[in-house]
Amino acid sequence: MSFRLRPRRCAPCSLPTRTYRSAELEARLVHDLNDLGIDYLAGSAVMLHAAGLSGRGGEVIALVATSGTGKTTAAAQLAATGATGGPFGYVTDETVAVLADGRVPPFPKPLAVIDDPDRTAVKSLLGPDRLGLLPCPDELSLHAVVLLQRDPTHDGSPLLAPVATVDAVLELVGHTSALLRLERPLRRLAEVASRGAGCFTATYAEAHTLGAPLRKLLLHKAARAEPPSWSALPDRPSAGESPEGRGRIVRADVVDGIRDGSEGLVLVGESPVHLGPLALTLWYAAGPGATDATLLDAARRTHGDHPGAERAVRAAVDHLIEVGVLRRT
Repeated sequence: MSFRLRPRRCAPCSLPTRTYRSAELEARLVHDLNDLGIDYLAGSAVMLHAAGLSGRGGEVIALVATSGTGKTTAAAQLAATGATGGPFGYVTDETVAVLADGRVPPFPKPLAVIDDPDRTAVKSLLGPDRLGLLPCPDELSLHAVVLLQRDPTHDGSPLLAPVATVDAVLELVGHTSALLRLERPLRRLAEVASRGAGCFTATYAEAHTLGAPLRKLLLHKAARAEPPSWSALPDRPSAGESPEGRGRIVRADVVDGIRDGSEGLVLVGESPVHLGPLALTLWYAAGPGATDATLLDAARRTHGDHPGAERAVRAAVDHLIEVGVLRRT
């Protein structure tokens, strides 16, 4: 898979005039190339802060984690030619870009490797060939997303657990570059989280132990062959529904929204807001505009009546207004 960069005028160099060491220039070049790639694909690809490993058929597993928590170590150890069980293909250790059709462009950048375990802040940039990493196939597509949860006290084999779509998207929002430049960003993240085998958490102590469970994950070819369980939330009133009158409760303007079963998620500006069962009921009921009484009726019809219903609904409405999900006209 190849991408052709559009020529463009570069901004003036911001580097102060001085002599740079080779290592500094290497680090700056890698950093700037990564930023250029993100800028080039912004708005068209979901760009996860993740390392990428591939199977022989080009199936990519994205290992998502915050900086300094094990992505590069996992990529370096699991793609090494001497890895137990055979190596994965090295896709990248920084940003996994997922296009709308699921394709993943490879970005086998140099890895920032710790030379001395006692000096973790000091790293060297080493190319994947120098580290003996297996190249990935040319054609790649996303197969699974794994949220890394390294726990040095974890005993035994790594534990992989599936993650529900709403929870996965809520987690991925904070690990996605240029999120708001995507059209319908939560829906794009939901597509990523439900593609192939789906999304999992991996709890482990040492990166090299991830090889066996990740290879099993590659075998989950038809784990999610059925239609995904999530759907888009209606973020605007239906045709012919327009809230009238002052003091009515309506949906606020949100960037995007999804639901999966009785859970929902909306993006208010840059902030994701989780909607539990009651909040999701209130969201739907507020579509054409509602009063406090009609919202209470909707909650009782859906969740049943109990002595504290009125107080619970009032508190939920106040909270949703406070976080920008609902508003009063």
